[in-house]
Amino acid sequence: MAWAEGLPPASPVARALAAAEEELRAKLDALQARDSARETEMDGLRDLVVAVRSLFERERLEHEEDLLVVQRSYLAAVLGWVGSLRAQRDLEKRLNAQRLAAAEPPPPPPPPPPPSQRRVRTFGPLPELPTLATCKERILWLATQRPGLLEEQLGTHNLNRDVASATKLRTIVQRARLFGVPPRWLSFGELEAGDDFAGLGTRLRACRLEAKMGQRDLKARSGVSGGMISTLENSGGEICATLRTVEPLAEALGVSPGWLAFGGRRSAADPTPAD
Repeated sequence: MAWAEGLPPASPVARALAAAEEELRAKLDALQARDSARETEMDGLRDLVVAVRSLFERERLEHEEDLLVVQRSYLAAVLGWVGSLRAQRDLEKRLNAQRLAAAEPPPPPPPPPPPSQRRVRTFGPLPELPTLATCKERILWLATQRPGLLEEQLGTHNLNRDVASATKLRTIVQRARLFGVPPRWLSFGELEAGDDFAGLGTRLRACRLEAKMGQRDLKARSGVSGGMISTLENSGGEICATLRTVEPLAEALGVSPGWLAFGGRRSAADPTPAD
C-alpha cells in the first residue's frame, strides 16, 4: 500500500502517511502471528482430546475384560457348588436306598376301627301329604312327622335356621330324598312325581323356543337376569337354581314350576312325562 504516492517525500503529510502505513503493517503482522499461534494451540488441543479419548476407550475395554473375567470365575464357582450339591444329593439317595434295602419291612398298619354304629330310627308311613303354601311349611310339617331325622342325618342343630336357608333347589332335593317325598311337592306343593333335576336347563330352553322367545324376551317377562337364564340353560340347575328363579320363569313360560325344575308330567292330563 502506498498512501503517500504522488506526494513530495519531504512533505509532512507524506511522512505522516508513511508512518501510519508502517504502524498498520506492524499491527497486521502481529495479528497474523497471533492467529497462527491460536491455530497451533487449537491443533494441540485437538490432539490432546484425541489422545484422552483413545486412553478412555482403552481403559474401558480393559475394565470390561476384567469384569468378564470376574463373572466367568463367579459362574464357574456357582456351577461347581451346584455340581457338589447334586453329587451330595445323589450320594444321600443311594445311601437311603441301601438302608431301606437292608432294613426289615415295616409292620403292617393296624386295621381300621369298625365304623360307628349309628342308631337308625324307624318310622311308619307318612300320612297323606297336605296342601301347604310354602316350602318352609312343608319342611316343618315333615320335621314333626319324622322328629330328629334332620338333626341325626345332617347335623342340624337349629331347625328354623336350616329351614330358612333351604332356598336352593339342590338343598330341597336333598331334604326330599331324606324324608322320602317327591321333590315337586316339597318345592312347589305339586303332588306329581319327578326327580330329573339335571334336565332343568334342557326343559327351560325347549319351552323358551316353543314359545318363540329369546333370552331377552324371557328376561323382560320374568324379571330374572339374562346371565342367570343363560347359566340355567347351559349348566342346568344343580348349582344356582332357586325357588325365586324357577317360579317366575315357569309363570312367564306358562308351565308349572315343578315340571320345569324336576320333569315328570306337565299336568294330570298328560299320560307320560313330556321332557
